[in-house]
Amino acid sequence: MNIKFLLSLVTLLFISILFVHAQPPPPPGEGVPIDGGATLLIASGVAYGIKKFRDYTSKND
Repeated sequence: MNIKFLLSLVTLLFISILFVHAQPPPPPGEGVPIDGGATLLIASGVAYGIKKFRDYTSKND
């Protein structure tokens, strides 16, 4: 890679730090709700893990 490209990339990354801001924390007593989306992701991950485990065990028998 070109040294000028790497230097400009590093410079751009260091400058971009100035424009990044974190969100403020939620007020006390108000948590982040875990609704159907997170539950669906967890359930699909468990189902995928079970499928992969069954495929692995049937292949090795």
